[in-house]
Amino acid sequence: MSPTQVISPVMDDERSDGEEGGISDQIITPTGTGTPHSHRPRNRRRCPELTPVVMAAGCGSQMFELTNKTPKCMIPVANTPMIWFSLRFLINHKFEEIYIVVREEHKSVIENYVTSELRRHNYDVNIEYVVIANEDMGTAESLRLVVPNTRSDLLVISSDLVTNVSLNDIADVHRANNAALTILISPRYYAPTPDGKKKRNKKDDRDFIGLNPADNRILFITNEKDIEEEICLKRGQLARFPHMRLYTDYLDSHLYIVSRSGLDILKTYDDISMMRCEMVPLMVRKQIKQIVNTDSSVHTSRLYSKNKNLSVEEDSRNPDEYFEILTEPESVGCYAYKSEEFTV
Repeated sequence: MSPTQVISPVMDDERSDGEEGGISDQIITPTGTGTPHSHRPRNRRRCPELTPVVMAAGCGSQMFELTNKTPKCMIPVANTPMIWFSLRFLINHKFEEIYIVVREEHKSVIENYVTSELRRHNYDVNIEYVVIANEDMGTAESLRLVVPNTRSDLLVISSDLVTNVSLNDIADVHRANNAALTILISPRYYAPTPDGKKKRNKKDDRDFIGLNPADNRILFITNEKDIEEEICLKRGQLARFPHMRLYTDYLDSHLYIVSRSGLDILKTYDDISMMRCEMVPLMVRKQIKQIVNTDSSVHTSRLYSKNKNLSVEEDSRNPDEYFEILTEPESVGCYAYKSEEFTV
């Protein structure tokens, strides 16, 4: 891993008189080489309690013809490599430091492009590259390399995400619920047919997302290809949350805010490899966990524990009381931010 540069966006009160959002005095100093430049990002509030991580190590196995010689994140959309959309999204929200997870063989190509664009646009950004040598390493495994170097909650986004959603609104949902995990979900785009109707491409796998109507708490999430014949829900979940709205026209947009307590699951379950299909569903399931004969002090570390013998003393309370304890906001909570805008 080699540090390359740092982001220090200018705040609103640093704008010069008469400026309408264009250039202001802001410094960008890539580590080691280059000279200071200046630029001001779009007017957005900062989220200082988050550390952004861009997942750019995907191999693009479903578009092999395009990714045979080019990293997936460097495939152009509207003549712009996809990773730049994610970086510009973060820069517009005034982050001071960004981690990018890359494969070893792609690091030089990605680093050269990112450094060039930051200079060209005069952005003040600090980029830390996290290099993975094993091509089979999953997204959750990659996070394990980032976590020791950070202290705040992580904002994890895919390098191929194109969105104009307000990250501040997503962070507000995360803070308000003291959530362990907050996910951006957005409407699935259906290309209109010649007759004007929208038709789903049957080759696209749908996401099945179950939300509590009262607060958009995630009660169920999985991909269509992972469902065999039926959807099973825990009896404890139905007792605690009797109403669930199941969405198939929304998709997981691959933008996650994970709290430090939520990241503990990576320590306990060291066999977790993928974030989307393993880590996220497991965190959702861990919201409802009946612990019989235990005390009323339930912490995130205990909910994530594999130890089945957690009993402390005999207790004759009704099981519903356990669900009330185990699902209170300060323990484990997974929530969704529903965007009405399409993401790509």
